Amino acid sequence: MIKLMAIITIFSISTISLSSEVSLLTKTNNEDRLKNLLEFSQKKFNELCKDKSLDECNEIASSLAKEGKRDIAMSLALEICQRGQTSKDACYWYTYTMSENAKGLNKMVAELACKNGNGQGCTSLTQFIPRKLAKDKKLVHDLFMKACDLGTGFGCNQIADEFYHKNNTPKAMEYFKKACDLKYSLGCFSLSEYYKDMGKMEEHIKYKKISCDLDESKSDCK
Repeated sequence: MIKLMAIITIFSISTISLSSEVSLLTKTNNEDRLKNLLEFSQKKFNELCKDKSLDECNEIASSLAKEGKRDIAMSLALEICQRGQTSKDACYWYTYTMSENAKGLNKMVAELACKNGNGQGCTSLTQFIPRKLAKDKKLVHDLFMKACDLGTGFGCNQIADEFYHKNNTPKAMEYFKKACDLKYSLGCFSLSEYYKDMGKMEEHIKYKKISCDLDESKSDCK
């Protein structure tokens, strides 16, 4: 995760200049673009990561990103996601490196990531849903629940928030606990506040400490 965050820090979120090596992605048909993108990613993976573990390939992608070779680093990140569960955040981060005019492709990459068991891909997919109709809200709920089941703390935290706004304290605490167990700091903090309101100060202190250990930047931790 840290390696992938390093990659996304280096990448430009708003714009990206694709090299001549991937100029074929300029086709307007997003399905063709995605197909070509996956083929290119597989090619680069085979060239640079043959006989290497996914973690080792992550190291290579991170180094390439630092060298300014963003297109190739992104391609490796995308292929890593397709190869297995150990580095499934790759597609999620890839989604956010595409330019504004590639939103159609962004959505398809997020869908692919979610389908392949990437919980954060499922959460990123929710940004493309308008949430105006009941069926849309249910779809968002289902995606966050799937993300939670796949081990993404943010997804569990979003489900907890839903229960919080419905005044369902037991369920809210259950999902904040799941988020916390998955090392999502805000889930731990929310759980600590519940225990504080219940007068269970030992538990309050315990989960607040966990929250601060995960994210010392919080104002409540200073």
